[in-house]
Amino acid sequence: MAKAAEQWRRTFIREWRLAKGMTLAELAVALEMNEGYLSSLENGKRRYNQDILEKAAGIFQIPAAWLLSRKPVPADRDADYSDPYVVASVMADLDPSERRRVGALIKSYKDPN
Repeated sequence: MAKAAEQWRRTFIREWRLAKGMTLAELAVALEMNEGYLSSLENGKRRYNQDILEKAAGIFQIPAAWLLSRKPVPADRDADYSDPYVVASVMADLDPSERRRVGALIKSYKDPN
């Protein structure tokens, strides 16, 4: 009897890669791994480790935990901006100076004085 392929905990690496406009080949080079391994990792057929998660998160400029817990939010003007997850995802796509400006705006609503 053939042994069933082992499945590992699924990640959202593929979704984040696509949301950031990267090809499998581009991310594989950035992660210093071959495309086959990355494809298997994205499909839950290979095991990931903390180093892979942290390196991918750095490339995507998101917290590593999001690769296990959150799909990216589409850049869509109809997104629900009252949802903290949507706001956090949008913030992750901003450059540092834009993040500071948005942070100052949010702070002004919390502490108007």
